[in-house]
Amino acid sequence: PQRAAASSALTEDGTANAAESAGTASASVKGKARQGHHFNPLAAMHERAAGMRRTTDETAKAAIRRQLLAGGWLLGLLYQTAEGYFTQGQPGDSDAPTADAIEALIAQRKAARADGDYAGADRIRDELLAAGIELEDSREGTRWRKI
Repeated sequence: PQRAAASSALTEDGTANAAESAGTASASVKGKARQGHHFNPLAAMHERAAGMRRTTDETAKAAIRRQLLAGGWLLGLLYQTAEGYFTQGQPGDSDAPTADAIEALIAQRKAARADGDYAGADRIRDELLAAGIELEDSREGTRWRKI
């Protein structure tokens, strides 16, 4: 039987509390080491996620979610939303253009396409791609993400 993480493993803003979670993770690792197993944290997280999908108990799902977020935080994962990751990038990524700058270039590209300046629109797309920004055009408009 797995021991549930303390309910305080997440702070009020939804981020994991490493100190709370580290104790639970450390005990689990020590137990595996005593059994002669090598600990694979990503495999353990995958196993917990599978357990969350299988259970119908909402209390158990909430506990597993806290464990996954805490474990992800300890590994440097899951500390921001997927949209934040793909639009804001990683902390310390100072060379990347800001979201406002990207949106301004997308507006310029849209205007260039409307004026029939497809070469100019392609230059803007290439400039963004060189900066690590991928554009996706659809009927709803242009979406972007950092790659």
